[in-house]
Amino acid sequence: MSTTQPDRAHRQRPSSVLVLPSPLLGPTAYAGLAAALTRLGLPARVATTPPSPRSAAAVLEAWRDQVGPEDVLVPHSNAGLLAPHLAPHAVATVFVDAALPPRVGAHRMAPGPMLDGLRAMTGQDGMLPPWTRWWPREQTEQILPGDSFDLVDSGCTGMPLRYFEDELTSRSWAGCPELHQPREHPGVHRGRRRRHTRRDRASCTPARPRSLTPVICRARLIARYARSCAIRIDEGQQ
Repeated sequence: MSTTQPDRAHRQRPSSVLVLPSPLLGPTAYAGLAAALTRLGLPARVATTPPSPRSAAAVLEAWRDQVGPEDVLVPHSNAGLLAPHLAPHAVATVFVDAALPPRVGAHRMAPGPMLDGLRAMTGQDGMLPPWTRWWPREQTEQILPGDSFDLVDSGCTGMPLRYFEDELTSRSWAGCPELHQPREHPGVHRGRRRRHTRRDRASCTPARPRSLTPVICRARLIARYARSCAIRIDEGQQ
């Protein structure tokens, strides 16, 4: 699967946000982020993901119809591996604690070390337990304090291991947004349609439940930086 860059003359200005969630989590995990972005003047919605998708292509097919030409994409976690295939249909992409695919070539939806851990957790039916059950509850509650655990847990469903073993091919990642990490916050990458200058490998592992912390517990902070990135991208296109 490849991506192409739309004609610059037909580009729209950013006026809304489409949050691309990790397929492991339900939309409730991103409700706070979407609400914070909306309050800042960027109406936001969370992309609807097929339940327990068996392939990356199934997720992309569902998301592609939800992307608008004035949207800023905000992928989180595993959704970062899918975002480049949708980026040509949107204004810009802001990666929030998101994995990035290689610049070119095939890649799986989870790196080798993570796949080993996931296989060890997979049941005989080929399904993984819900994300919140990957660790002892007391460990997960350390990063999801108060009611956050119940909020996230209520939206999590089991995922087939097959999804993470699936492969996608990046053929024109260099033509997609320039990626770099702003100094202001370590959890945000902003994308601008220029040359590719940095590549981050997808290095997540089920060893620690940490990547959800900013999205849940610092939604307003993440929203401010995402909005700031969108404004800078827009200014750079004028």
